Amino acid sequence: MSSSILFISAGMLKNKKKIQIDSLYLNYGFLGLASLVNQKLKKVKFFQANLFSPEDFFNKLEEKSLVKNTKYPIFISIPSFFAITWTQEFITILKNKFPNKKIIIGGRWVLDNDIWVKEKFPLVDVIVKGQAENIIEKLVTCNFEGQIVINEDGGINIDIPKLNYNILDNFIEYSPSIELSRGCGKGCSFCADKDVKLSSIKPADKVISEILDLIKLYDDKKLNFYFESSIFQPSNLWIDEFNFLYQKNNLEILWRCETRVDTFSSKKIKQLSKSGLKVLDLGLESASETQLKRMKKTSAPSKYLLKASELLKTCYEENIWVKINILLYPGESNTTINETIDWLNYHKKYIKGISAYPLILYGTSLQTLSFFNSLKDIGATLKDGILSDTGITYLNLSDEISYDKSLEIAKMISKLFMTQEDYYDLKKFNYFPRSYKYMDFINSINLLDKNELTFN
Repeated sequence: MSSSILFISAGMLKNKKKIQIDSLYLNYGFLGLASLVNQKLKKVKFFQANLFSPEDFFNKLEEKSLVKNTKYPIFISIPSFFAITWTQEFITILKNKFPNKKIIIGGRWVLDNDIWVKEKFPLVDVIVKGQAENIIEKLVTCNFEGQIVINEDGGINIDIPKLNYNILDNFIEYSPSIELSRGCGKGCSFCADKDVKLSSIKPADKVISEILDLIKLYDDKKLNFYFESSIFQPSNLWIDEFNFLYQKNNLEILWRCETRVDTFSSKKIKQLSKSGLKVLDLGLESASETQLKRMKKTSAPSKYLLKASELLKTCYEENIWVKINILLYPGESNTTINETIDWLNYHKKYIKGISAYPLILYGTSLQTLSFFNSLKDIGATLKDGILSDTGITYLNLSDEISYDKSLEIAKMISKLFMTQEDYYDLKKFNYFPRSYKYMDFINSINLLDKNELTFN
């Protein structure tokens, strides 16, 4: 059997929310790296471990002797702190069976700023911090002895790779993503991209070309896409070109993106509704002026909320679904929570769904500690009294709002503004497997405790 280059996106032992159990989350950044390698070597196989146990996933690979036969390093991406334990267990299984196999790990959101990386992954041969587009091909063939750590600053001027879905195991079940830009730089206190300058958006003609290739690969003219950007902020020129090419190629695809409420105009919404925009994930975060200032979301909260209101109404008029993200932030009180609920209630008919969750601290670095120290000034305390060495630390948001109470409030907010059908529609658009049906959803949620549900 020929030797493959294995790229594995780490799974989780359990999802952050039980209701997410049937969702597929594509590690599109890692698929981009794998796609670059495949351009040259044509041997890449890309796997999403999802909720496979480490042992079952290893056995899945070994049914085809993929680990046994590879002569290349095995690349593993850790996309979330919730994936660390899974990765540790999987690496232990792999190294026990094949102690001479080389393993390279990365995952900038998890590994970049933490000092315990070597301690948590002693069996790993190479640890890559940062973005690896500039070095990924060299890593496939380089020789290394002993554990090394590579700090790679790819910068914002990297050409964002075209994703090759042919190398993704069971790709047909994933709604495709196209990465358009990186970074944001808007300064929100809670965001990992707060100081990372927004890169140039991928040219419209390249996006259309990728769409056409994927329509052919999937053999489906009505695909749903996710246009991946921390903040989708196209220029008028980009929109005009995209609209022209969309119409010229008689496209019928629909797509989804994420943006801020105060940087995306109603005019742009109206233009893009003509070229497939169907779902907008809006990072509102709060409708309390006090909380918006605390999280540094805006320095002009009343103006911010007015823009949000206008944008919601425009989306409703253009038949675009809006899912609003709500972040329960340190300093919350019953008053600030009610301000957000009242605002949402006033706009209820414009809202398709809500994703609400309290702030979690990720990592144990000096940056994390410094951030927490700033949160103490507005009432935050550590739920368990210490920063967790798992890299996942839960917070009491204030004397009024404990961590456990914040979970209940987040669930209550979601249930107030999202029905079961709305939840399914939003998840089916990009996250549920493409073959997944409504009855599959009903059968799945019937197995859950009703208290776990985030819809009514």
